[in-house]
Amino acid sequence: MQSNKLLAIQNILDMSGVDAIICCNPSDVFYFSNYLCAANLPSASVVSRYERYVVAPSGAKADDNFKVLNYECFCSDYFRNPLDEMIKLVIEISNYKKVGFAAEGFPGILHQMLFERGIELIDITQHVRNLQLIKYDFEVNAIKEALRLNEHAYDAIKKNVCEGSSETDVYFYVARAFFQIAGVPLDFVHDIVSGERAKDIGGCASSRLLKQGDTLIADLLPKNKGYWCDTTRTFFIGKPSKEMMIAYSALEKALIEGERLLRPGISCLELYRSVLNSLEQEGFSGMMPHHAGHGIGVTSYERPYFLKCEYEQLKPGMVVTIEPGIYNSQFGMRIENNYLITCDGFEKLFNYPLDIDYFILD
Repeated sequence: MQSNKLLAIQNILDMSGVDAIICCNPSDVFYFSNYLCAANLPSASVVSRYERYVVAPSGAKADDNFKVLNYECFCSDYFRNPLDEMIKLVIEISNYKKVGFAAEGFPGILHQMLFERGIELIDITQHVRNLQLIKYDFEVNAIKEALRLNEHAYDAIKKNVCEGSSETDVYFYVARAFFQIAGVPLDFVHDIVSGERAKDIGGCASSRLLKQGDTLIADLLPKNKGYWCDTTRTFFIGKPSKEMMIAYSALEKALIEGERLLRPGISCLELYRSVLNSLEQEGFSGMMPHHAGHGIGVTSYERPYFLKCEYEQLKPGMVVTIEPGIYNSQFGMRIENNYLITCDGFEKLFNYPLDIDYFILD
């Protein structure tokens, strides 16, 4: 674990006045311990001033600063409930008077058992989230690596997809591109929608076949080394109509307007209004029903949220997206890039082309 992060964790312990921090949400466990949780098997990180534990299934490995306590969930004598086994080990090492916990994903039975032991429990979720907001260099580098995966995925779509391909074909090309670069199957989230489905903003790939005149939204969120990226490109099956070209130009202008405000001190509301107002000025009022962007990191959707009722201000070290979209009765389209907020502005992390001609699939 990076020394700066260890110091920040110590600061949480000091600010909240707790003896230890317990987290069970997979992204929080990873953030603290660098242990990527096994699917459907519970785990926990327990961090105090002098001890650091990961409680996880047998075979789990974590950061060198953490002692791994393994539980057995597969055996030949009797059934063992993984959650019960994990909780048993957490209770054994919880010799504390006051524990801070991140509420998301924290088992109610564990909360009850700690309480019954006379341990005072304090919800420090916001402390943890505030810590995760500001990215260290190694975290930004992991996000950049994830973005390189998306470059290869979009190249694969451009090379292989055409009229008659299905949305599931697109998914396959994306997954294969990720595997070819990463060398292992990757966890990723996606919106792959086309034609009339694109008008509904998003959704998983279906068996729908691409037709002339369709738009194809490819919103790709691969996870690399525990960190997510999130970019979107819209492809066109055949030459786009005049209306599509006007709308796409409006998206590019809205993206630039959003970028113009990317600097410390700008509020989420200000950036949201900038993107929305740009679309309205181009004649697309009321056609973007979603946020204008959000943060990314150990989760694919986190603060700050670019929404009309969010007032959080941008800070150096945040990694965010901007994603204007237009959805009307004829088509749907969206573009999205990722950015690092710096002390005096921003660094664009994804420099893949945006020019509409690049995304026309013959």
